[in-house]
Amino acid sequence: LLDWDVEPAGEEQTRLRLRWRATDPLSADYNVFVHWVRDGQVVAQDDGTPGRGFYPTTRWQPGDEIVDEHVLHASYDPQRDQIVVGWYEWSSMQHLHISSGESGQSGQDRLMLQTPIE
Repeated sequence: LLDWDVEPAGEEQTRLRLRWRATDPLSADYNVFVHWVRDGQVVAQDDGTPGRGFYPTTRWQPGDEIVDEHVLHASYDPQRDQIVVGWYEWSSMQHLHISSGESGQSGQDRLMLQTPIE
C-alpha cells in the first residue's frame, strides 16, 4: 500500500481510495477487503476485486500502481474510526501478507490505517 485518502461521497457515505503497487506478478485473482471500525465494532465493509472488477490482480505487473476505490455507508470520524484493509483468495479465504511504507502499520495479513495521509 502506497497511500490512501478519504472524502465524503454523499450523505452518510465516505469514499476510500487505496493506492497499491504490485511488486511481483500474481498467479491468482485476489479480493481486497475494507473494514470500517468504530469503537471496536465493524460499522461498514466492502470486499471485492480491485477496480470494481475491471482490474483483477492477475493483470498487475511489477511496478504497476493501482487506485482502488471503495464507497462505504458511514461518515468518517478520524478521532474514532479505524480502517482495516487486506487481501484474500476467494476460494480458500486465505489472507495474504501485505506491507506498507509510511501509510500504516504492517500486520500479518492486514493494515490498520488510523489517520489519513494529507
